[in-house]
Amino acid sequence: MTVTLRPELASFLNELVQSGQYPSAEEALNEAVQLLQKREGAGDALEALLREAEESGPAREVTPEDWAAIEREGLERLRSRKSA
Repeated sequence: MTVTLRPELASFLNELVQSGQYPSAEEALNEAVQLLQKREGAGDALEALLREAEESGPAREVTPEDWAAIEREGLERLRSRKSA
């Protein structure tokens, strides 16, 4: 595959390689494409969550009890990550 970059992007890429951040332009471009893949995947996941929320029924007001439950769940998740 042959790719033509705008001059400012080619210059930036060369700076990354010359500074030692990447062993080659190919490695830097591979990482850039992987980041694009992750971003696309995150967008798809967000769309799925929004669709799920819309299909879950009408919105309701969040009560103090709801906020307390959310806080408890968040704290439990943090504790489980720290112990892992």
